[in-house]
Formats: sequence, C-alpha cells, structure tokens
Amino acid sequence: MAKSKHVRGKSKGDFCGTTGSRKCTCSKENDYKTNGAPVGWNDPPYRSQAHHILPVSCVKRVLTGKKTNFDPILKATVWCINAKKNMYGMPIWGTTVEYYCKIAKGATALNALLGAPGFAGIPQHLCDHDRYNTEVQGHLLGVDAACNSAGHDLTAGEIAEMLDSLSDFMLDELKERGSTRTNGTHAAWTDAVQASELGNELPGWYLPFSMAEAPRKRGFPLKGKGRALTGWISKIGDALSKSI
Repeated sequence: MAKSKHVRGKSKGDFCGTTGSRKCTCSKENDYKTNGAPVGWNDPPYRSQAHHILPVSCVKRVLTGKKTNFDPILKATVWCINAKKNMYGMPIWGTTVEYYCKIAKGATALNALLGAPGFAGIPQHLCDHDRYNTEVQGHLLGVDAACNSAGHDLTAGEIAEMLDSLSDFMLDELKERGSTRTNGTHAAWTDAVQASELGNELPGWYLPFSMAEAPRKRGFPLKGKGRALTGWISKIGDALSKSI
C-alpha cells in the first residue's frame, strides 16, 4: 500500500485549487485534513484519509492548469477545493483489516462477533482512485463545456454552483457504491470470509470497497490459513504505520 500523496494543485485569483501539508493558500485557510476528518466513526479513533471529492489533480487538469476562455470569471470565483463541502473522510484497507483481523496475533481472519464498524458503507480510499478520477475529470469537462457555452452570460456564482453540485453528486455516488453494492462493505466482507472458509469466493465481494463506477476485479485476500495469511496480515499492519 503506497503512502498517499496529495498534489499541491494550482489556484487562479479567488479560485483556490491548492492544497498543502497543513492549509491551502486561499483567504479561507481551509485545512483539508480537518475538513476531511471522519464524521460519526472516529470514536474510537480509526485511521482515515481526507478525500477531495473533486480531486486536486482533476481540477488542475481541467480548470486551473491551463488557460480557459472564461479565466477572468474563474479568477473571480470564490471557491476552495479544501472546503468541507468538497471533503470526505474515508477508511483505507488498513482500517478495514485492523477492524476485522487480529493483526497482533496474526491468527483468525475474522472475529464473527463483531458488528458493522462505524465506517461501514464507505469505499476504501485509494481503491480504484485512478478510475474515480477519470469519472470526475469527465464531469469537469462537462462543466468546462457549459462555461464556454454560457460565454459572456457566465457568472462566478454559477461556476461555484456547478462545482458544488458536482461535488454533492460524487459524494452521493460514493455513499451509494459503498452501501448498496453486494449489500455494502460489511456484508461483503463477512460473506466473503464465510465463502472462503468453504473454499469458495463471493462473486463481486470487492464492489462496495471500490471508489469507482467500474471497479477492478480483485481476489479476496483472506484465503485459507497459515503462513500466507499471517504474512498478508503482517504486511497490512506495517502499512498502517505509514498511512496518513
């Protein structure tokens, strides 16, 4: 599991597409880590990552990293990529494994007595993030086209409204993907464990864990017992200390 790296991004006038290690450079001084903290599932504390619903790299590629025909209006648009509306606290694979697996003992794959964790129903951050980015970039190209079509009638408020609406839409997509596909992340994990104990694999178990509309097919990692399983759990445990 690679350590997450946030692209610093680029800003134009009042339009802030920049993130940093602590705070962005716009006048609002939004802290993306604070705004992207878990909501409702950080007690007890779980490891999470702050996700930009409209990712920095996508916004830079379509809007701030090139000259657009509506640059003067974009520069007058008061919008911050690190605002709470564009942030979502998400679990990572290490969070899921830490909850369901006995990492310290390197033993059993699942504690059957555990109920659903507070982060159930949320996809794993970084799981098919590149495919998610491709989706968002396509939507942003639609925003770009709409702004070009509006011409001189375009206002800064309309740009902000389009971006906020797109952020709301993608957040709803993430929540739906994590909670409804294969009956959600908790059911998918527990059912996959039960299937693996019988030597089978639950079809589509990976679907709710993916951020993307079209997830990559993945084999369930907890197959069998012994050295391979212990090694896999140990590897995930090591990754936990490197995650942010």
